Amino acid sequence: MIQRGSRWTGVAMMMLLALLFSCAQLRGLGEEKGSEDGALQSDDCPPTLYKDNLLVVGGVERVQVEPEGALLEARIDTGARTSSIDAQDITPFERDGKPWVKFRLPLRDGKKSSVEITTPVTGRASIKRHGEAPLRRLVVSLRVVLGPIDRVSEFTLADRAGYDFPVLIGRSYLQGLALVDVDKEKTLTPRPEVSGD
Repeated sequence: MIQRGSRWTGVAMMMLLALLFSCAQLRGLGEEKGSEDGALQSDDCPPTLYKDNLLVVGGVERVQVEPEGALLEARIDTGARTSSIDAQDITPFERDGKPWVKFRLPLRDGKKSSVEITTPVTGRASIKRHGEAPLRRLVVSLRVVLGPIDRVSEFTLADRAGYDFPVLIGRSYLQGLALVDVDKEKTLTPRPEVSGD
């Protein structure tokens, strides 16, 4: 039985109100703006891991690369500004006078399978290395889903075959939407019903 005036009752009520308020805010976003770039989706309410209206994610999460539907594990790294994705057989080319790139994204599913991605090049990044010349990498915009976050963000193309995780999610993807709790892993459920519509 809950005692009236109990300190814990007040704390529980405040937490419940904060949860309902966050959910109401998300529903309002969904109704007014649809599923705009980066918007948290209202159908993911009630949120289970929110702090100050930001989603709390673990140090390792599963992400989905769209429209290919590739499900991959990602290292969440706030030390990196730009995100990075494993790109094999990178082939730059021109289309209508603009730079494009085709590359193979290994799925690491034990079947030696991969998906091919063809997309415009949005820039080039210079990656600093201690005591060595900087690396030049192509940058592309990719739609990546992380739990309820569905966002188009820039990714550098890198050979990540020697890394534990084929995707690195940096600050530019998380900004304004998520906080990272490095003590947690795989806290979010991938959304297999995501489509490119």
